[in-house]
Parts: sequence; C-alpha cells; structure tokens
Amino acid sequence: YLVTTAEQFRWCLANQKSCQLQNDLDLGGRSGKNWTGISARSAWTIDGNGHTVYNLFSQTTHHTGLIGDSAHADFVLKNLTVSNARVNSTSTYGAPLIAQFAGGQALDCGVKNALVWQSNATAGAWAVMAGCVSFGGQGNGGLNLAISKKIVRNTYTDNVHVFGGACSAGFIEAAQADTLLENCYAVNGTLIVPAGHSGGFGSCDTGPVTYRNCFTNIDVYGNTRTGVFQGVVHGGTHSFENCYASGKIEGTDVIGGFIGADENAASTTFTNCYSTSMVGMSSGGKNMGGFAGLGAKLTFTNCYAAGEVGTLRSAEDGTPLDASGNKLTGQNVTGFAGDNGGAATNCYYDKQTTGMCEYGVVAGRVTGLLTSQLIAGDGFANIKDADGNPVWVFSDGGYPELAAFANSDDAVTRASSAASAGT
Repeated sequence: YLVTTAEQFRWCLANQKSCQLQNDLDLGGRSGKNWTGISARSAWTIDGNGHTVYNLFSQTTHHTGLIGDSAHADFVLKNLTVSNARVNSTSTYGAPLIAQFAGGQALDCGVKNALVWQSNATAGAWAVMAGCVSFGGQGNGGLNLAISKKIVRNTYTDNVHVFGGACSAGFIEAAQADTLLENCYAVNGTLIVPAGHSGGFGSCDTGPVTYRNCFTNIDVYGNTRTGVFQGVVHGGTHSFENCYASGKIEGTDVIGGFIGADENAASTTFTNCYSTSMVGMSSGGKNMGGFAGLGAKLTFTNCYAAGEVGTLRSAEDGTPLDASGNKLTGQNVTGFAGDNGGAATNCYYDKQTTGMCEYGVVAGRVTGLLTSQLIAGDGFANIKDADGNPVWVFSDGGYPELAAFANSDDAVTRASSAASAGT
C-alpha cells in the first residue's frame, strides 16, 4: 500500500499490511491523538521511504511507541525517522520505534527530538524504557512472545531523553537472545534513572547479543550498576566490537565510563573499544572505573579509557576525596576497572586525564600511560582487522580513533568520533 495520510498509515499498521510512505506524516500528537496498540506478529514491511513521521504521542499502561510489539523474524521496519515524539508508559515497556522487540529487523531508521518517560519511575520500579527500541521478556507487563532473530542496523537517536526506573537505556533496553546491533549510535541525549541497571546505549541484555560499530555520547544520571554505554549484562554471551562511549555519568556505586558490571553472563568480551567519558563527579562513590565499574568476569582486548574518574575533589596522588576532604580509600576507584578485575590484553588508561595516577595499573594486563603516550598510539598502531586494514587511526593531538567511525561517509559519525578523541 502507498501511504499518504496518517489514517492510511494507522490502518496498514493495525492490519499488518506492508506499506510505503509517499511523504512525511503528522501523527497528530499535538492535537491530542494517542497512538497505541500496534502489534507486528507476521511477515510484513513498513518502508518509510526516507520520510519522517512526527508529532507521535503514545501514552498508556505499557507497550507505548509507534509499534507496541513485534514477534516475527521477517517483520521489517526500514527507512523511517520518528521525530518530535512523546512516549509515556505509566507502568513498563516504552520506546519510540518498538516497545517489545522479540523478532524482526529495524534498518536505516532514526529517532530525533523525543521524550520517553515512565510515570512511576522510582528506585524500585522496573521499566524497560528506551530511546529507540526496547526488548524485554515476560516481565512486569511483558507479553509472552516467541523470540526470534533480531537486527538493528544503521539506526540512530539524536536529542532523545529517557527517564525511567531500573532497566532503562538511551538506545535499546534488555536485548534478548540472537540480537545484532550494528552501525548504530545515540548522541545528544540524557538518561535519568533513580534506580540502576541502566546504560546510555543499552543494558540488561540476555545473550547471545553482539554490538558492532556502535557509539554513544549521552549524559547519564543514575544510581548503581550503570554505564555510559552499557549498564549490566545478564545470561548468555555478549560481544562488543569496535564501540566507544563519550559523555558523562554520575552515580554512587558500580558505574563505568563504558559498562557498569557483569551480572551472571556466560562471557562478555570487549574488543577495540574505548571510553572518554567522565565518571563519578559527585561527593562520594565506590566501584568506579574509566571503562568498567567492576571488571570481574569481563574480557578486554585493545581497549583504553581516558575520561576523568572520581569524586569532585582528589588528592595529589589521585585518591578521591569526600565532601569533607577525607580520602576515600579502599573504594575501588581506578582509571580502568574499578576493582582492577577481569582479563585484559593490551589495555590502557590515561594516568593524567583520568586523574587516577597509578590507581588502575594491573601488571601484565592494564598499563597507565601519560597523555602524550596514549595520543602517540602506544599499543594500537599495528592492530589490523580480518582484511588487513588498520583498526585504529591517529591524528595530531587526539587519542586513537576507530577507523570505522573516523573514515565514515556520515558527517555526524565522523564529527562525533573526532570529538570523542579530542584532548
């Protein structure tokens, strides 16, 4: 069906009929039209054709957003931008694109200028709220859907702000088994969670889940077990390949510039990843690291951290100080992984910009470098991909950048990469 009106679009979605937009559509949210109740449980395609749907307002108990749920491997949402959206769940499950993504593909999509919030967000509330797509299983308000292969590729969020309880994220939340996220990013947004288990890009995944060539620049205000890219990982296997985090995070316990911590995953690997995020920045805290809050059970290869870590004040040797100027000793606050845990190969942190000095050095695993040494590319210059191409690129005065972003055809991606590596 060729769609030219919001009414036609709604009919196609409600009846699960393949459609293609012929122009931008006003979904009437500013006029009070409430968009809810769409399910995608068969093989069909929504083709935005490069167009935008705007003024989306979706508010109900749970499953709010353009698509309430999807549960078929051959359902496809592509070439569509959602802009100027307000998505509000009074209980759980909300995201501008898909609220409970159990199967299908989201390709070449975007979310811009959106607000996503959970009305009952408290330290004890479970949320599954996300800035783009949320997954989740049969939890509080979740549907018992058959889980199949899921792909999110070439999709982004820009100026999207999320407020929710535990298990909230700036891009995707609670990815389930057999999920691939590739060439995606979240920028210029905010995540606010009075609880924890949340991340600027994702959190609470159950693998196998793969993140490849993804990045985030999000400001995260959390409590515990939260990271600028990933909050926590649960069961199954998890792989992060060629990803970075740049932004800031404030919290109290188990917070990291990239990830908070493992939580019963079978294995979690980070390969060619980095964080230049600011971590901590409050009057106290513990288990904080430039890359990971807790590194235990995580595996890091060719990774680095360079963002400031710690409380608002520190001693000359890098020891964090509380509001009264007392040293916070034994609190696991370091330049790379807060607990100095995990398996690490060819990993580094900037002893100067993190402010951690020698806190974070682990002999044979994690090395502290001066800013000039890390800028020079110590440890990264000779790393190649499977095709023999350099994984990292270098510029005057900047930290190593991932070639996947620095050499991208997309201007936002290139600019974000340069900004993340700037000193």
